[in-house]
Order: sequence, then structure tokens, then C-alpha cells
Amino acid sequence: MQRRQERRELMPRKAENGNAAVQARRRYWYKFWYGGRRYRKSTNLNNQRDAGDIERAFRTALAKGEVGITERNPVPGLRASMADFLNWSAEEHAVHPRTHVRYKTSRM
Repeated sequence: MQRRQERRELMPRKAENGNAAVQARRRYWYKFWYGGRRYRKSTNLNNQRDAGDIERAFRTALAKGEVGITERNPVPGLRASMADFLNWSAEEHAVHPRTHVRYKTSRM
């Protein structure tokens, strides 16, 4: 099995928030492979040299082990979410109990 060759790329991208004045400004992103994982993030900078400095600093911190994958909170399953929703519905629709009954009977 061949290991992926580490590649590095600094590319300009346009901002995507609908404002014409902001879209004309270019932001630099970094994208590279390290240890079999792809890292891609915006530098929020318009200057290519400064964006390269940010990317090199991130790669250095990554190599030192200072940056890693952050642990995410576990996502509740459908049954747990539905139970929470039905508890909320019972309180929220106390004035109109038939709404809660409809939610309760139509659940999975």
C-alpha cells in the first residue's frame, strides 16, 4: 500500500456570503496532507506571503503535536432526541394537548 505523498497548496478563494464588495476580495486557504489526513482551512488573509506564514506555523504546530483532532460531543440518537422532543412538546403544548397527542402517536 502506497502512502500518499505529502502535498501542499495555498490557493485563493472568494468569500461566499453574497456581498458583492466582499466577494471581490480574495482570501487564501491552505490545503495539505499530513500523516494520511487532509487539512484545509481559511487563513482569512488577502496577502499570500502572510497566508503562507500562517500555514507554515500550523504545519509546525501539527508536527510538534500541539494541534490535533478535537474531541466532539457525542450526537444523541433518534430515540433519545424523540424522547427529549416529546418532553418538550408536553410542556409547550399544555394549552393544546391534542397537538402533543398527535406528535406522540405519529412518532417512529
